[in-house]
Amino acid sequence: MSSLPLALTIGFSGPRIWISPANFHPSADPTAIQKAAQEWLMEFLRSLPDRLGDERRRYFLSGLSQIAIGADQAFTCACQALGLPQRIILPQPSDVYVTAGSSAEPDFSEEQKKATLELLKSPHIIQERVVASVPSRELRFEETNIELVRRCDLLVAMIRAGEEGGARGGTWGNIELARRQGVPVVIIRVGWNQQGPQLEEDAENEEGIRRLKERLPQIPEILQSVSWRENAEGDSEPAGTAIPERDEYFKRIMEHCSKQASQHSDDFGHAASVITWTHVTATMLALLALVGVYELAPDGVKYWLLAGLLGGELGLLFWGFQRHHRLHAEKSTSRWAMSRLMAEIMRSITAFGRFHAGFSHLESLHLPTSLTPLLRTMEVLHLCQTARDPCDDWESCRDQYIERRLTSDRGQLRYYERQANKARDEHGRALRRFKIASISAITATGLKLLFVLAVCICHIHPSSSDVIKATLGFFGVILPVLAVAFLSLAAAHDLEARYHTFAEMDEFLKKQVRLLKNADSEREFARLMIETESQLLGETATWYSRRAFTEVA
Repeated sequence: MSSLPLALTIGFSGPRIWISPANFHPSADPTAIQKAAQEWLMEFLRSLPDRLGDERRRYFLSGLSQIAIGADQAFTCACQALGLPQRIILPQPSDVYVTAGSSAEPDFSEEQKKATLELLKSPHIIQERVVASVPSRELRFEETNIELVRRCDLLVAMIRAGEEGGARGGTWGNIELARRQGVPVVIIRVGWNQQGPQLEEDAENEEGIRRLKERLPQIPEILQSVSWRENAEGDSEPAGTAIPERDEYFKRIMEHCSKQASQHSDDFGHAASVITWTHVTATMLALLALVGVYELAPDGVKYWLLAGLLGGELGLLFWGFQRHHRLHAEKSTSRWAMSRLMAEIMRSITAFGRFHAGFSHLESLHLPTSLTPLLRTMEVLHLCQTARDPCDDWESCRDQYIERRLTSDRGQLRYYERQANKARDEHGRALRRFKIASISAITATGLKLLFVLAVCICHIHPSSSDVIKATLGFFGVILPVLAVAFLSLAAAHDLEARYHTFAEMDEFLKKQVRLLKNADSEREFARLMIETESQLLGETATWYSRRAFTEVA
């Protein structure tokens, strides 16, 4: 058994045109170079897991590239032959992309257009996404390259032999961008001699592989105890190529995080109560000792009673301090926040069901960077599954989403309605207790003041008023402490913020249900679903940001 495997994204960049008169032999054959490049890439991708050494079983490969003629299509065909999932990112929609070109000539011939569009239908291509929005052709390619480097764990770059440097939107621009951003790079130089195509790795590639090992994606700490079955001996798929089954992968994470969230939530609630009430009770014992209540006991036991009061106070203070220290040392609050956040992320992405779409809403939220490798992995697994088994009828997907995610008894609409009412009631009780304790404290202090004034005015002997004065003084101190304790517990459980947040989410979801039911196109449904999930998960992400590092108030 090993830890959950993660996707290792191999980005690719290379030239559209293989032959450059300045660098190639006159007899160079582009078709032969294309075939040799594809075979070399297949062998490189096949051998990469072994080059990772003992880490190979913790990762599976996925490809990321454009699909221009030349090197990009050699990489795409290599991924296709190996069955590696591949995402295609483009500067413009594919039907426009294949008809584009410079003022001098088009990028694709008619034959190349047909071949490219046919290749885009390959089942190994799990996503085709436009990532540029600017009008300039040069800037569109630059934006696409920035996205390519941002999302890959390793950049594989093919360059023509003898070339050094190039335009920002080309392969050399990608190499320089990757180096600036610390992304490992493997460079393959492609040439031609009398024997035919010649492909050689750059002398610094081993350094690139070493740096890849140092910055491999890591599983979040909260999930490191979740195990995954390694490939058994004789499995048809070698380590590094076997793609985990989405539903099993998601199920293990969901079960683990839900269990952890429930456990840590209970631990936090118990710790908050223990810390608060041990200090309140310790204060009460200290006051009883201070006002001399032990003096009322017989001479033989009065000092034993005093010792009991002081010992009880000491024990309670130690217990509360120890519980607070343990809560802090075990990072229970941050673990609770992270496990609840992960559980909500899992609920959000599983709500997509068989609908084929990327998890774009995750990128728009301020989520911990430690989750990025796992989120990208889960997106790849979802795209793989839904590319093979998509939802053919978007309206049925819409209806299932509304029912399962929002309106069922366990849906989010009922959840936020119940939680808003619960938080409102709990916050109301806390405020009432605070008011009662505060008014009682004011009353006790006022009575003590009147009693002291009466002693002064009426010349009552002080000894006859000691018990009354001590009792009123006791309540004048302990009741404000109780008032603060009620507010502290309300703050620790975030009651006021929860009430307002849940009430707002309840209103938002009621509106979204109406809009979703009225959606009359797949694109409208997709937009509304992403908007809904962004709001739902955004509420938990906001809660995480204020809760993860907050102890008992």
